[in-house]
Amino acid sequence: MKHVIKFEFHEVKIRKADADLIRERILSIAKENNIGTEPIQYEDLLRDIRKKLIELSSTYEFVLDGKPVDFTQENFAMFKSKVLKTFLYSKLNDDILSLLKKNLDILCFYAFSKPWSETEINNRTNEIRDVKSKVAVFLLFFKKKNVKRNIILMLFAFLLFVIILLTINYSNLQNYYKIRESRYQDQIKIDWVNHFKFYNIDLKNYDTLEIPKDEIKLFIKNFNVDTSMNFPGSIKIKVIKGSEKFMSEPGVKKCNKFNGEMAFGFGKSYCEDFCYDRIDKKPYLSHPYKTILRINFKDSTYISYLSFSWVEMDGNWGSGGWVFINGKQMGINPYNYIGIYPPSNLLKDEIVRNYKLKVNEVAKYVDIAILDIANESEIFINDIIVYGK
Repeated sequence: MKHVIKFEFHEVKIRKADADLIRERILSIAKENNIGTEPIQYEDLLRDIRKKLIELSSTYEFVLDGKPVDFTQENFAMFKSKVLKTFLYSKLNDDILSLLKKNLDILCFYAFSKPWSETEINNRTNEIRDVKSKVAVFLLFFKKKNVKRNIILMLFAFLLFVIILLTINYSNLQNYYKIRESRYQDQIKIDWVNHFKFYNIDLKNYDTLEIPKDEIKLFIKNFNVDTSMNFPGSIKIKVIKGSEKFMSEPGVKKCNKFNGEMAFGFGKSYCEDFCYDRIDKKPYLSHPYKTILRINFKDSTYISYLSFSWVEMDGNWGSGGWVFINGKQMGINPYNYIGIYPPSNLLKDEIVRNYKLKVNEVAKYVDIAILDIANESEIFINDIIVYGK
């Protein structure tokens, strides 16, 4: 009978020394498997971790929320490369590291072929409990009034010293992180350009579609001029939200990127990871982290072209989508993708881009759908124009 491992979502705190042992073992295995570690090839490492979990499935039965987890398929148990970047890079010098129990278990399975609870470093907790009992006896000394008063004065003086020290160093720290972020963004931009070269993608083709000047404009919407969701005639706009709660609700809100102060934002959710389902697996209308801006026509209407402007704010983590006509996805990636491509590469690119689509369809409704809405980036659109007759 297989040993059942239940993945849990509560947070676990581990010491830097323990985290370093896990990191050292992970990078050692990565080198043995010919995975680059200088710099770390996060996507290759992620695939190798998934491979190890698939192998261990013959020994362990992995369970999440009472259901078996199949690591050969997309699932909510497996984390993304952002978790690896945080553990192996961003939080490298943290004295205490906090991470989800399921993520810690997966990292330990890769490093030691065991969950966190069965590793030797976790067994040290018994020794820590013995130390705590001795400390409790020692603390009885501090119940005396004079001792308490002196300790409070010392703590106050120490706290004042720390506040002054932090205040002095604050500006230097800000400058340091700005420099680090600038270097990080420069490197991402290099990788971004190389990605398009490797796949022979010409970014100039994104908005080079020519819309004939004599095309009839059925519908024009500039949210900076008119923030309402009502329009004259038989064309209306409807906002369809996902089932999950939003940190920032979708709607018309401030955005100074479109030669004005207002635009339509698709919102931010509380989701940090695993916010996306593949649209070939689950219809876009059923996605939990989504916002759809639907243009409804009273009668079936011939649409020749569609255009609008969009920008992705606050980095590139989550948020991306497509246009659907009567529920059918239109265009091809990346030329008809809405959002910085490839998605979720953490690139900060707040350039306003022009989306243009040749439709030639009879439509009852047009859906501008943004999926994978997470807690960081948000997509805004404006200047929507529907052409046809």
